[in-house]
Amino acid sequence: MLCVCYNSYTEALNYLSSINSNINADEVDLDLFFIDNSSEVDDIAVNELKSKTYNFNLNYFKSQNLGYFPSTAAAVEKLAIHLNTYDYTIISNVDLSVSDDFFSNLKELNITQSVGAIAPTIYSKALDVDRNPKIHQKPSLLKLIFLKFLFGSSLTHLLLRLINQTRLQLRQYLKSNASTIKKLDVTNNAKIYAGHGSFLILTRKLCAGLGNLDYPVFLFGEEIYVGETCIKFGLEVVYSPELVVYDSEHVSTGLMQPAAYRKFNAEALDYILKTFKF
Repeated sequence: MLCVCYNSYTEALNYLSSINSNINADEVDLDLFFIDNSSEVDDIAVNELKSKTYNFNLNYFKSQNLGYFPSTAAAVEKLAIHLNTYDYTIISNVDLSVSDDFFSNLKELNITQSVGAIAPTIYSKALDVDRNPKIHQKPSLLKLIFLKFLFGSSLTHLLLRLINQTRLQLRQYLKSNASTIKKLDVTNNAKIYAGHGSFLILTRKLCAGLGNLDYPVFLFGEEIYVGETCIKFGLEVVYSPELVVYDSEHVSTGLMQPAAYRKFNAEALDYILKTFKF
């Protein structure tokens, strides 16, 4: 398990506590690599994090803030982590918590050798929605070009935010009127294109092909990278809602300045458009 923290020690300690409370060391052997990208290191919090007794193996790694996946890849290389030796590799933020049956359900999960990545339920308490499935079908070239255009200026980004807000309100309306409106149903282990990037579960099959993560973008677009990498290796992404994670609303990215948010999204889309075929 590779967890990336950026100036979010309170949330990180809560996350580790959640994992520790809900894992049985006799049933699940977990190596957790805590990747600290923080620009403002809280020595007291770090010492507390390191000194606690856990039901898993904790490895602390202080990294330069290379970004979400680049810092993760640097930790994998520096610590000589062999991802293909694990049944599952989880890459996540730290503003999360796991349900009490998450690890037991993951252990009992019945998937085929054709699965490369798993998208869990990522439940937002504030918005009362599941952030997965993030992307049901592979996006079109036109859609990605349009998204890059929307991230190109503050005005077009405002339009994108209005579109996303409308979509969110529609999802909430459909959920609140579920008894009268027939909604799309996604079954267990249904095939999707990509899961939400805040909590990604990669299988041993995918990691055997990967070796290490090869996504040099600072932030955003990780879902598409995983989705496209699964396609490259002839693997599938599935949605498994019985695996439940709770979201604390993007503590790090939520504090990001709008200009930086637009910049990182535009760079991610530029890389994706140049690297993958749509």
